[in-house]
Amino acid sequence: MDIHPTDRHPSLMRSIRPVLILCLVVLGFAAWRIYSGRTADVPEAFARYGSLESALEAAADQHRPVVAVVGASWCPACQTYKRSTLASEQVIAAINMHAIGIYIESDHDWASVDTLKRIGAEVEYLPTTLIIRDRGVTASAVGAIGADELIGLINSAPAP
Repeated sequence: MDIHPTDRHPSLMRSIRPVLILCLVVLGFAAWRIYSGRTADVPEAFARYGSLESALEAAADQHRPVVAVVGASWCPACQTYKRSTLASEQVIAAINMHAIGIYIESDHDWASVDTLKRIGAEVEYLPTTLIIRDRGVTASAVGAIGADELIGLINSAPAP
């Protein structure tokens, strides 16, 4: 008759069980973090200009507002916003027809963050969407807003 080691030492099983559960939780969290931690691609309509300064110059030349979306690589809501609202056909069409889009990765694009400060834009939460005309913020929204709300912001930008 074989005796299992835990039969001889019931306290061994009681002490191993929490460690095994902890290991499974840590492995599950690591797998989730790896899967969900990937940054989303910036939609083309928001990636044409390398910096906010370049987008502002293009907007002045074309007499259009800038739609500046401020996010961060570590921000889950920002990644969702890029994958959903900013990638929607309606938003891309509105940007292409009426505005200059720029996505600012605030944890990497220090030049654009400095430009935001220089024009007086306040960003306290991520993501934040700013409508900028003539180097001033004319409208803003905090959070991952829907396509209809973003298009409404674009349309609310005063004409030059």
